[in-house]
Amino acid sequence: MKAAITSIIGEFQDKGWDFDPHERTLELVTTHPGAALELGRRVIEQLPQGPTFYQDALSWLREEEWPVLVEHALAVLESDPENEAAAFAIAAASLQALPSLHPHLERIFHLAPNRDSYYAEWPWRESGASSLPFLRNLLDHSPPRPGDHRRAFQCLLETRDPEALAEALARSTQVLRPRFPGDSAGDPEDHLQEVGYTGADGDLQPLYPAVVRHLVFPDGYLPDPGPAWLQRHHPTWHLDPRGAPPLRFGGAADGNCAVCGGGLCHLLTLEPDTSQFGVSGLPSLSLAFCLPCLGWEEPVLYYRHGENGEPFSLGESRGEEPREAHPVLQPAEIRLADGGPRWRWQDWGLTNSRQNLHRVGGYPCWIQSAEYPECPGCGGLMRFLLQLDSGLPLENGDELSWGSGGIAYFHWCDACRISACLLQDT
Repeated sequence: MKAAITSIIGEFQDKGWDFDPHERTLELVTTHPGAALELGRRVIEQLPQGPTFYQDALSWLREEEWPVLVEHALAVLESDPENEAAAFAIAAASLQALPSLHPHLERIFHLAPNRDSYYAEWPWRESGASSLPFLRNLLDHSPPRPGDHRRAFQCLLETRDPEALAEALARSTQVLRPRFPGDSAGDPEDHLQEVGYTGADGDLQPLYPAVVRHLVFPDGYLPDPGPAWLQRHHPTWHLDPRGAPPLRFGGAADGNCAVCGGGLCHLLTLEPDTSQFGVSGLPSLSLAFCLPCLGWEEPVLYYRHGENGEPFSLGESRGEEPREAHPVLQPAEIRLADGGPRWRWQDWGLTNSRQNLHRVGGYPCWIQSAEYPECPGCGGLMRFLLQLDSGLPLENGDELSWGSGGIAYFHWCDACRISACLLQDT
């Protein structure tokens, strides 16, 4: 194993990307226990730029190995703050292994790995109120470095702990001040929504279900992703849906789009237990959308649902002649699988198209800033329900890319029984 790691690192040092190490690395970490940890430590020491084959390999670290890699990465960062491979280990742990970071939060704050990234404060997720005294102390005193007040505020938000969120809101006037002329410090509500909450007035409410389930598609359903490094080897593509009922996915939906008059595409029918995702009083929930309208003609599409959960399109007609045929998703039976705590947190940018981001529930993998639409029925913010990544097959043989390789997000207002869909891309 060690000889194989030495060979992979050595060839990459000599040849760069003229040598493709992905397949050899994958075979190594999936067949040799401990190989992912040894490779991780060696790359941090010898390839500080943190190449993607190393980033992929961390997904095969065993749970008990994460604290070892985290400690090694932090020790390296203390002497080499610019080591990108060590910083990435902290970022990956903040998605896959949060408990391995929580004993080191004060150390992480001072070392500030990934300081200028959007994921710098993610290590505080799920840490509860245990770090509150440290963060409160930072906010009560002049920071040793510029920006530490703002960072401590963001750490409080990332905990998603009610006491820490209340503390952050109480400090928002102190922290969210313009830093220079013309600076928009931001509304506290906007900052709350970035971590999936609403209620800057004090009535804090989550905007996403705690339960997360990944979609498992039939073999051969998804189009070939292309290059070897994009093949679906990641563990999230191989979750076990044993015992989960088959669910209808894709095909045509009954009814027409209120905006363009064309037929609707059926997305997914959730049943029988929809309550775990925040849908109450319905035996099932069928979601639909109009592909030609979504994103191109309308930023958000809305649907009211009847007693049986079927969707009815809402919106103002443009008075156009309806298209003869709208593209619809290739129909299939799918199942939902529980990926456990390891894959509860995922991110569009850091996955680099290699993980399964087709999910129901959980915190959304936003491509841009958080975006929770207002319900046209009651005016309240709608809760996130599910997301679908690009790369789905259409019945006409094309591939659905949600704009430019984006993600479609579906939201739900339980009081009004209205669903909404929107997309984000680059």
